[in-house]
Amino acid sequence: MGDHHRFPKRGRGHTRPFVPLRGFGGAHMQTILGTLGAPHPGDFPHEILKVPLFDGDQLVLRVNRPARDRPTGPLDKPLVLLLHGLAGSSESSYILRLTAKLNRQGFTVIRFNHRGCAPEGRALAKGIYHAGRIEDIDGTVQFLKGHFPHKKLLVAGFSLSANMLLRFLGERFEQVTHSNLLGALAVNPPIDLEACSQALCRKDNFYIDRFFTRLMLQTVQARCQIFPDEPTLVWPTTLNLRIFDELFTAPRAGFKSREDYYHLSSAKHSLHKIRLPTEILGALDDPIIPPSTFENITLSPETSLRIESHGGHLGYIGRHKTVHGDRRWMDEFVLNWIQSFDLPR
Repeated sequence: MGDHHRFPKRGRGHTRPFVPLRGFGGAHMQTILGTLGAPHPGDFPHEILKVPLFDGDQLVLRVNRPARDRPTGPLDKPLVLLLHGLAGSSESSYILRLTAKLNRQGFTVIRFNHRGCAPEGRALAKGIYHAGRIEDIDGTVQFLKGHFPHKKLLVAGFSLSANMLLRFLGERFEQVTHSNLLGALAVNPPIDLEACSQALCRKDNFYIDRFFTRLMLQTVQARCQIFPDEPTLVWPTTLNLRIFDELFTAPRAGFKSREDYYHLSSAKHSLHKIRLPTEILGALDDPIIPPSTFENITLSPETSLRIESHGGHLGYIGRHKTVHGDRRWMDEFVLNWIQSFDLPR
């Protein structure tokens, strides 16, 4: 795969290079370890906000405030919007874990849910969520500007949402310019959906593919119970995420084909148009995202790319403990990036 030095390490956070936990440096092991462990300590009170969308659907946001936070004024810490990945939600372990750490640092966190991904939101979204739904990120950013008019906003997207976030930044320049956005972080973004779909079909990714496919099927089944008029599909005996996108996602979302869906929804075509300070984090050994997807791309001057040699997909379980007392290097990277924008108090 080549040497990681072709991807220069640069950006705002200045986090030390990732060194995997001894004996657990494999890509799949890192990916699995990343999903394990307690997401956060103790009770987690939050308030719920509902975002009205252009087509009548609504999104559900969960707001977690720190113990002490000044509600108004130009010197507030920025809000942090966290966008979950495929088949996840605001309850995904990495979202909850980061929220707890950010609250301890004094940040108010908005935990985003794509359409139908929160229990309260399943009946509020007739449309499905998919990689092309950048208008939902757009609507959320504009909603937060109205709801928190005195707050600046940082947004971090993970996996599929990271790809969507990058597309939003590149393709909705006018909306980004008139928002309260300070910066964006994309963690393990599948910027070439066709290449990533093919990677998921590899034999060594069988269990990852089956995991996501099973979760997506459960989502469809839940929709059928809520919306009796939902079309019934006959699924093939051998089903993977690529076939799922061909039979369900692409036609249900209005694309001509799976290939059309992947092409139009891939962020690689939009990276050169980004005008907001943006950082991309990836790993050479990500089992889902081939490193070749980050070669021969054109980045805008405002966009930095950092590719680690190891880490898997949203794994990054390190050899050394972080300042937070765990080995979650990804969390440290995200928090360092956010703190680099922190406004003086």
